[in-house]
Amino acid sequence: MQHLINSTRQAVSQENWYSALALALTMPDICGRISYPALAKQSEKRYVAWFDAYLAETYRGGWNRMQLMKGEDLYALRCAYLHQGEFDLTGQNVRKVLERFHIEVPGTAMHRNLLGQINAAGELTDAVLQLRVDMFCEDVCVGVEKWLLNEGGDPRISAEIAKLGTLRPSGSF
Repeated sequence: MQHLINSTRQAVSQENWYSALALALTMPDICGRISYPALAKQSEKRYVAWFDAYLAETYRGGWNRMQLMKGEDLYALRCAYLHQGEFDLTGQNVRKVLERFHIEVPGTAMHRNLLGQINAAGELTDAVLQLRVDMFCEDVCVGVEKWLLNEGGDPRISAEIAKLGTLRPSGSF
């Protein structure tokens, strides 16, 4: 897993934003698959469970500690971006709160800024979560590092991590 964390951070340092984002959205999938083998054919449930355990608290904000993003929203972004190249979630049935993500490169953009309308019932509608790509990628890397600290010592989990694909030097077998 460390090679994926390092690759994400390297892509950020090189301002290779799209690659960094793709890898950051993929790592919770990998961690969820390893942590929740009983959910073998349920990638959404694994992804959401991993988010709830390792990223949900990071995405609470404001005076009332409102959940700015749910695991289903991040899974919807993963599906929209990795399969369709989009940040719009309206076509993703799994989403819970957000309509879309507004992902920006570093600069003056805020990170974790939730925008939307409050309807007559007091519900948030037309919700957009503004994220800075570099900070989001770091949030995920930190979440994966926490996961490694918490679960990496389990022999079954460390065996699964050892099976992950790694690039080899040319000509090595």
